[in-house]
This record gives sequence, structure tokens and C-alpha cells, in this order.
Amino acid sequence: MIQAALKLKKVLLTFMPMMTIAGLAFAQTAPPPPEDLEERRKSRIVVSAKAQEVAQDYADVLTELEDLTIDYSEVLAELNSKSVRSQRKLLTKLGVRLAKGTYHDDIDLLISDLESTTRDLRKQERELRENDRKAYRVTKSLRRDIEALETVLLYDVDEYLDLEDMLKHEVVIYLREAHLELDEMMAELRTELQVLGDSMALIELGWEISEIPDIPEMPKIPEIPEIPEVIFLSDDPDTVILPTSSETLLVYHYPRQTDNVTSERRQVTTARLYGKGAGTTGAMKELDDSVKVPSIAIPIFVNSPTGDVQITGWDRAMVRAELLVEVSSNSRSRATKLVEQIQLEVSSTQNEIRVDVTVPKITDPGTAIDGSRMEIMVPFENKLNCNGSFGLMNISDIEGGVTLHADNSLIVVDEVSGPVAIAANMGDMSLSDIEADISIQSEFAPIAISDCVGQITIKNTFAAVELSGCTGSTNIRNSGEVRVVDQEGEISITNTGGRIEVRDLEGDVTAVNSHYPIVYDGISGKAEASNQTGSVLALNVVGPLTINSTHAPITVRRAHSTLDLTNKLGHIDVLINNDLEGPSQIFSDHGSIELSISEKVDLRLKANSIHGLISCAWPVDIIESNNAKKIEYSQGNDGPLLTVTGQSGNIKLVRPH
Repeated sequence: MIQAALKLKKVLLTFMPMMTIAGLAFAQTAPPPPEDLEERRKSRIVVSAKAQEVAQDYADVLTELEDLTIDYSEVLAELNSKSVRSQRKLLTKLGVRLAKGTYHDDIDLLISDLESTTRDLRKQERELRENDRKAYRVTKSLRRDIEALETVLLYDVDEYLDLEDMLKHEVVIYLREAHLELDEMMAELRTELQVLGDSMALIELGWEISEIPDIPEMPKIPEIPEIPEVIFLSDDPDTVILPTSSETLLVYHYPRQTDNVTSERRQVTTARLYGKGAGTTGAMKELDDSVKVPSIAIPIFVNSPTGDVQITGWDRAMVRAELLVEVSSNSRSRATKLVEQIQLEVSSTQNEIRVDVTVPKITDPGTAIDGSRMEIMVPFENKLNCNGSFGLMNISDIEGGVTLHADNSLIVVDEVSGPVAIAANMGDMSLSDIEADISIQSEFAPIAISDCVGQITIKNTFAAVELSGCTGSTNIRNSGEVRVVDQEGEISITNTGGRIEVRDLEGDVTAVNSHYPIVYDGISGKAEASNQTGSVLALNVVGPLTINSTHAPITVRRAHSTLDLTNKLGHIDVLINNDLEGPSQIFSDHGSIELSISEKVDLRLKANSIHGLISCAWPVDIIESNNAKKIEYSQGNDGPLLTVTGQSGNIKLVRPH
């Protein structure tokens, strides 16, 4: 996507003067014949402003899809792998329909095609993940880009068309009659398809492509005006300035030698000042820098003091960074000074590669940074170290491992197959598809981890932790809600100030909590729970179950192994409808016990109550001695012994309802 953006920027810079000349020439052409003008008036009358807006959004989607189709076709062709044959077929199908204009008046068909394409790509991702990492990464990137277009299509276009049938008709009129550049774009795509047709469309697809319409004759390109002479504004021979207008400045830094390593690099900086009204000056600055990476053993360091950061791994031995910053000030001079001081530098030494953003401290209340976004491509095999704050930190497709420090940042990390270590506060965190150990220290921010393989260690405060679909041992220390679902591996949780919930676990679990509930459901292993002033609920525990609680109830249903339940100042409610695998015990101090036993269960029961009562739903002899009462009962084929003891509490034995 960075390459596509640079390509678009070059095209705009190259053809801006041409567009101006073409506009003047168009203004001097003769008006169309009266009948043509009347037809255009009729079209304009029925096309509402909202239809024009929606049509423009739709045209933008088609243009983006055209760029995506060509760019990814070239990337997939370079892989030259059987693994990407299906992906190329999918792109060819989209490209052919784009070139024929099939989607101009059939938005529903485009939505359907994009949905089916993403489904097929997701299936191919799963097949390629273990067998072909390069094809997997490209396929995943393609799927994500198509999903992004699909989202725009659904929420910026289709939701409006669903409201009014007439609006869809108006959109078609506007696309056919007014949006002329769309036809030019389709002509370019038809040219691309003709070039790639033999190798990409005809042979691989195995079906005939309908005849492609003739390419319309393109208008003659006006002669490019001469570029003004370069003006040197400083003594630095590496810096030149190309004037483009009174408000815009392009600064190019040519390749230079860095410390200890000579690397090919090119820096490009664009800055523009503009008025925002009410005495406010706005400024936008774009910076682009890159450097080659000589070895996969060299770590990469990224330092961004503010703003959004997107870091993605790629197959090239190069780090490339693009930064876009927008500022505003009530003083033109202060806006200019701030823009000049914001810098991006990608540097290389024998020991490290650095991506550094420099942002000055702002003390003037009338001056601010309105937005900042940086996109960085790094070799996926190198280790990545990041520092960021006050923005999104999005990291993906890294195999060398990630170390991240972030403050007040939204953190998203996925598709990493090296160790991940994160220290953060005041920002939500989401991790997925990590195939290595994970270590997290965080404060005041929720953590969500899914589909990861490896050991997970989390220390968090005052926020929720949620894990799903992970494999590996997990250790969590938290002071907020903890939820673990569909997990494989041993789990240890120590928590205060939040509920603990563990469901569908293949492994052992130990949880310690206070003041909030502990819930187990579907544990295929040993389960231990300790709680203070918080209830404990255990359902469908296959392995031995041990619970120690105070001042709150314990509830157990469908236990399968052995029981060791102790409670003080709290009620115990147990249903036994499966054979216990060994001796078990239930004890309550100053709390009642209710025990339901199914008739199909084999066991021997001894119940003792001191300073309390015993009641039983089936006929047994209750033996009383001083302040104690006890019974002994056996059913079935002499099963394991269950001992139930109540201290200053009643024991109630009942049949299941």
C-alpha cells in the first residue's frame, strides 16, 4: 500500500501542471450541440446531490479495487508459485468484470463477489500458513485490503442505497453521464488485462473471457512545461528545494553515508501551509525515508512520541517509513516553525536500524498537533523494538519477535512468530495469532488475546483480561475481570477486584480471588479455587476439584472425579450425578450443606453435624450423641467414600429434582 501511495503521489506531482493546461483547453472548447446539452440537463435534473456523493464514493471503491487488482497480480506473479494460482484466478475474475464495466450498475454483484473472494482467500490462508509463509502473508494482506474495501462499500454506499430505490437509479445515471474519469480508468485496466491475458487469465482460468471492448482513443497529452530551475536555500549540498506554488514546499534529501554503514537511501519531505479560517493556520507535512538492512541479526528500533504507527513485516531487506503529520496554530510563524522541527529519520549502523520521529515540546496553547500517522515496512525476520505513545500501535507479520513499550496507546499485534514482550498503560490491547511466548505488563487497560500458541504471562491492574482459543501454559495476575475460553494448557490466575471465568479448558486450572465470583465450566483437568467473600461455581469438572472459600456460597454440578470442598460462613450446594473416582470430603464451618445424590451413583456416605441438624430424603438411621448427629449410607456397588461434615450448620440430603 505504501508503494501504491508513492506511485499515486508521483503521478499527481507529474501531471498537476498538465491538468491545469488541460482544464484551460477544455474551457476554450466549443459548447456541445443543443440536443446534447439538453440531454445533460435532463440527467442533471434527476440526479440529487446525495446521489452524486454516493456515486463518488462508489467510483472511489472501483478505482481502489482496480489498483489493488493490478498491484497484487504483479506481486503474485513474482512469487511464481503454485500456491498462488487460486489467488490469481480470483483477481483475474474481478479484473475482467471491472474492465467490462459490469459493476457500474450492479453494486449488489460487486458486494457478492467481494464476499466470496474474501471467503476463498481466508480458506487459502489456513492451507498456506504452515506450508508457504510468503504466499500466506501476501494472501492475508490481499484479503484484508479487500475486506477494507468491502466495509467502505457496505457502510458508505450500500446502506444509503437500501433506503431509497430511486437513489440507486440516480447513482447509475451519475456514473454513466458525469463521472468520465471512471471510464478512463477502466480503459487503462483493459490495457493491463490485454497485456496479462495470455499468462494470467486465459491459461490459468481455463475458461474463455468475453471479448474486451475496444479501448477508446485517449486524448492527446499536453506538453509538459519546463520545471523551474533548482534553487539552493542552504549550504547543505544534500538538500534542494523545488518550488511548486507559494504554499507548497518539496524537499529532497539525496542518498548519503550513515555511521559505519554505507546504505542506499532517499528521503522525501513535503510540507504545505494553508488557511483554516478564524485566524488559524494549518500545516501538513509528509516525510518518507528508507534504508537497506544488511542482516537479519540486526534489531530494528522504532521511536514515535505521538500518533498512530502501523508496522508490517515484508520480504525485502529494507526498512521504509512514511509519516504524515497535521498541525494547526493561531500563528503562521509558529505553525511554520513546528512543521520544520518535526522530523523523521531512518538510520543504520552495524548494530541497529533506527526509525526516529522528532516532535518538539509544544508550550503555546494555540498550537497543536492535530494528527499523526506513520507506516513502516520492516524485514519480517528481524527483531522489532518499539516505543510509542498517544496513538494506535499496530504490528503484524513479524517473525523475529517484538518488544513494545507504549503509553496511552491502543495496541494491536497479530501474526507474530517470535517472542512478544509488552509494557504498557492506559490503552486497550489486542493480540492474535502469536506463535511464541507472550509477556505483558499493563495498567488501566483491558487485554484481549486470541488464537495464540505459547506460554502467556500477564500482569495487569484495574482492567479486564480475556483469552480465547489459545494453547500453552498461562499465568495471570490481575485486579480486574478475567475470562478464559476454549483454552489448552495449564492456567494459574491470581485476581483481586474482578470476576474469574474459565470455560472449556483442556488442562489444569488454579484460581485465587477475593470479593468477586469464580466460575468454572467444562474443565478437562484438575481444578482448584480459593476465594474470599466471593462465590465459587464449578460445572462439568472432569478432574479432581478442590475449593476453599469464606463468606460466600460454593455450588458444584456434575463433578466427575474427587471433591475437596471447604467453606466458612458460607452455604455449600452440590449435585452428584456421576460416580466419584476416589475418597471425597465436604466441610462447612457455620454454613449449611445441601447435597443431591443421583440414584445411579455408586458411593458410601458418612455425614456428621456438630451443633446442627441432619435431614435426609431417604430412610436412614440418624445417630445422636450430645450435640452431634451422624448418619452412614451406601448405595450401588460400594463406591468411594464421601465424608460430609457440618460445624454449627445443617446438612440436608435430597434427591435430584
